[in-house]
Amino acid sequence: ERTAQCVVGLQLPGPTSLDDYANYAAAVVGRYGANGSFWTENPTVPYLPMRQAEIWNEPNWASWCPGPDPETYAAMTVKAADAIHAVEPGIEVVLGGLTAAQASEAPAWGMGMETFLQRAFAAQPSLADKIAAVGIHPYAATAPDVLAKVAWARDVVDATAGEGMPMDVNEFGWA
Repeated sequence: ERTAQCVVGLQLPGPTSLDDYANYAAAVVGRYGANGSFWTENPTVPYLPMRQAEIWNEPNWASWCPGPDPETYAAMTVKAADAIHAVEPGIEVVLGGLTAAQASEAPAWGMGMETFLQRAFAAQPSLADKIAAVGIHPYAATAPDVLAKVAWARDVVDATAGEGMPMDVNEFGWA
């Protein structure tokens, strides 16, 4: 039923089992992390293990269907971080690349970054201890506008995740 509400190829239904998602995240790290099975099975491949694991992509936007759910996302991130760190403690867990948009910019199927983070950290107070950074995706009409979104996002992350929480700008662009 959830999948039927989502546009195939544009939106992903949120996970139906947080434990299954955590197991999946641990399996990926177990295969591609520093001690992963991929490297022993493929000794001729250049050794470039995972150093970070970003949990989801734009969970405050269209990629979480039928709509953003910061409370479930936060619970999923905590479970996934624990599972990942059980396999490889050195992996940095990055809170999913959030669309760096204010509430006033969010369409009906999206949620402003500040609202999403406020609700996520309120739902899971340990979240800040489980992640190494907050990933953001600032898009705007011009390069200076992108930089302004990064500055705005810095303030939001400081206010919700704690001052100094690193940010990963891992997607950006302008028209």
